[in-house]
Amino acid sequence: MELGDSLQHHLACCSTSKARLVVVQRNFYMCKRYENRIPDSNFSLQQSCINLALQICSFQQVWHGKSASLKRVIANDEVITRQTFSKLVASNSLQTIAKSEYVDEPQIETPENPLSKPVALAI
Repeated sequence: MELGDSLQHHLACCSTSKARLVVVQRNFYMCKRYENRIPDSNFSLQQSCINLALQICSFQQVWHGKSASLKRVIANDEVITRQTFSKLVASNSLQTIAKSEYVDEPQIETPENPLSKPVALAI
């Protein structure tokens, strides 16, 4: 198996974004340039190039996972903030309605209109 074929095979685990492909190609050509100079180290060089490609793939996968995790955390914070704000607005609206609509009704106790305590009759 040629060095190029082996590297292409091991890169199948990665998606092919342009920037990552450029980095891998540069490393591949660097490995290819030294491959013919030292024939005894061909296998070792091939293994090094494959390991480099696998490290790039695993780094990209870890980074992508962390990025997705961070996006989920931010989205969850936004949802919680929206829910809390909605509850706060609803609570404030209900308090405003209660203060304005029920001030004149003596059977509803509010801070402005405390109910009088019933008087117990002694027999």
